[in-house]
Amino acid sequence: MKKGDLLMNKILKQKGGLPIAEITRLTKGAISVMLGFEFAHLGINEDNKDKAFHASNLLSHLFNLPLKEGTSSFFAGAAFEIMKNRGLGKYGHIAIATNNIHRAIAYLKMKGIVTLPETAKEKDGQLKVIYLDQEVSGFAIHLSQK
Repeated sequence: MKKGDLLMNKILKQKGGLPIAEITRLTKGAISVMLGFEFAHLGINEDNKDKAFHASNLLSHLFNLPLKEGTSSFFAGAAFEIMKNRGLGKYGHIAIATNNIHRAIAYLKMKGIVTLPETAKEKDGQLKVIYLDQEVSGFAIHLSQK
């Protein structure tokens, strides 16, 4: 028996059993804590490096955010990534951070959502980023390991 099973058994014995709605609520809460999904940043597609620099510099200036250049993008603070070239998504991407990217992939797979293996990025042999085969209002979505 797993640690989580023992805890659930203890709760059920103390309460004399729980209604299915309460079990569902507790389970969803546990999954939310385990996965820890949270907004990481908004990626905005631009056509070239000059346009990306201009957009990121403007965001930096307007909101007093640090500007950092990377290989394929500029970051204005941690919330805005301006792509030097058009990436996935009509307008860009939404990055969602998670506590465990492999568990997040399995969870989403159970919901019928698949990832795009060709977009996987690793660091030191560990998966760090992968895109989903989904868009929301023209924005691709990628998972990011915290």
